[in-house]
Order: sequence, then structure tokens, then C-alpha cells
Amino acid sequence: MSLWLVDRVGRKPLLCWGLTDQALSLIALGAAFAAQADLGSSLKWVTIGSLVGYIASFAISLGPIAWLIMSKICPLNVRGTAAGIATLFDWAFNFIVAMTFLALIAALGRPATFGFYAGISLVAIVFTRLYVPETKGVSLEEIEEHWRDGGRPVDLGRQPVV
Repeated sequence: MSLWLVDRVGRKPLLCWGLTDQALSLIALGAAFAAQADLGSSLKWVTIGSLVGYIASFAISLGPIAWLIMSKICPLNVRGTAAGIATLFDWAFNFIVAMTFLALIAALGRPATFGFYAGISLVAIVFTRLYVPETKGVSLEEIEEHWRDGGRPVDLGRQPVV
């Protein structure tokens, strides 16, 4: 689905949409746990729906697009090193989440833990809007030239004003 959408919608809008849906799914999950006494047996359906929403939005946005953007925006002379560093950070943060999840649940409770993760998604939306360039319709050669000319990431893909 992501491959079909990415060239039609663009990387940055799809990434922002996916992060927004991830944040909303996590907020819904946290709110469901906060109101679990009132929800009763409906909690399991809200939980499943929230998790499916989160996984689906990750699968068509942040999951594949992060790799696509990283491989396209890095200058050719550092692309291999940059890919290695990006992969290191990706797996390091996955490890941190996996190792701290149960400790956060124990310390903060389920609603606050999922609220915390939703907050991280919201920060990622702001970061994406401010710093992630749109590379839809921009060739690798144009990106290389943009970096050589000292261009800023947010200006990548924008047509010069004449």
C-alpha cells in the first residue's frame, strides 16, 4: 500500500499522516486503559482496534518511508556510512522501547505510558514538518546538486521563485 501511495501523495504528507494516526491510536489506547472500568468487555475491542490502527499506519508511513527518505537524501559520498548510522539508531531505539516498556507500565501505568509514546509521535510530526524534505519528483542528481550548493533540507524539492 505504501509503494502505491508514496508516489501519489508524497513522502512527507504520508509520513505526517501516518504519525498522526499513530499518535491518535496510542491516545485511544491510553484513554481506553484509563476508562477500563467503564468499558468492561469493550476494552478488548478498543485495544485491538487501536493496535491495528497503529500497526497499519506504521506499515504505510514511518516503517518504509524512513528508509526511503534516508536513502535518497544522503549525499552519495556518505550514503553508506549514513545508512549504517541510521540503521544503528533505528535498532537502538527499538531496543530502548523494548527494554523500557514494562518498566514504564510499572512506573507510570498503562494510560500514561501510551500517552508518553503518543507524545513522541507528536514530536516526530513537528520534526517531520520542520526538517524532513519532500523528495517526490526530485532526482538523485538534483538532490546531490542541492547539497553541493549548500541547500537546506526543507528547501529540497521546492521550485525556485523567479
